[in-house]
Amino acid sequence: MQWAKSQKDKFQCYDYIKNIFEKNGISVASYKEINYGIQFSITLDGQKENIRIYESKKRGLIVIFHRLSHRKICGRYIYY
Repeated sequence: MQWAKSQKDKFQCYDYIKNIFEKNGISVASYKEINYGIQFSITLDGQKENIRIYESKKRGLIVIFHRLSHRKICGRYIYY
């Protein structure tokens, strides 16, 4: 995911993802901080889905899409 590497931190990554989803009519909830990252949910096709963004000095940013196929979301909304 090249786009994730271009983000400065987990908060900038959240803003990036949020802007893309909202431009496409997808509801994005506020984030809450979790260990080593943040978590937020989106409503896609009538289903609530969780997304987590982890930040590590060694590995950088890691975005995890729960229950949804990574390719389904990224191929449809976020180009990587």
